[in-house]
Amino acid sequence: MKQEYFKFKKLFTGFGCSFGMIGVVVGILSLVELVPVNINGKPYYGMKGLCGGVLFGGMATVSMTCFSYIFLNIGVFVFNLFSGQQR
Repeated sequence: MKQEYFKFKKLFTGFGCSFGMIGVVVGILSLVELVPVNINGKPYYGMKGLCGGVLFGGMATVSMTCFSYIFLNIGVFVFNLFSGQQR
């Protein structure tokens, strides 16, 4: 049984919905000065905190999507390689 490869767009959408929402929520909490956004140990509040939270969400989405895309598709390739030899 041959497995299909993962699509980058689907992974990006999934990680974007999760990490993007976390970044926006943390940014809003920083905007109202409830929770700081810590960058290199320095707390940021207000608009800087909002921008930091949103940037965190974007960077986390892109990095996790790239790593997952590479490693999941390597795993599917290896699975397809060995599952075809067991028949």
